[in-house]
Amino acid sequence: MKVMIMYHSQTGHTKAFAEKIAAHLNKNGATAVLHELETVDQIPNGTLPKPETLRLKELPALDDFDALCIGSPIWAFRCAPLAIKAMQDLKSLRGKKFLPFVTMGFPLAFLGGSGAIKTLSQIAVNHGAIPMKGSIITYMLSKPEAMMDKEAERIGALLR
Repeated sequence: MKVMIMYHSQTGHTKAFAEKIAAHLNKNGATAVLHELETVDQIPNGTLPKPETLRLKELPALDDFDALCIGSPIWAFRCAPLAIKAMQDLKSLRGKKFLPFVTMGFPLAFLGGSGAIKTLSQIAVNHGAIPMKGSIITYMLSKPEAMMDKEAERIGALLR
């Protein structure tokens, strides 16, 4: 299976999780390709732009991929606008497996993580994707490295 892993990371947490997922996928016989989401114009610190106001650098073509994983940090209790914009800009995900993942500071998934997974999954379904159970990694009062390892292993086995 060939899997595209697109992610946005501001602090490096989401990138670290994306890299762990890719390593587990590659170890389990899949081919994982990482792509960092970037905007054409820099987003000023402390702002939360609307997805429709963002211009993304070129998104990769997904024709040759069987699955898409997309990762986002949680900003202000919701999915980062870059991830939403990327999902909105994708042409078609018809028949592709889709798995979202997020990283967040707060220890409780309902403080943004669950909603972000739902938002990304709904956009994917609207584009014809087959949704799979997403992953939420929390940092406060948890062991994020152990959580990442466990979830990356689950994803690696699921998408081999």
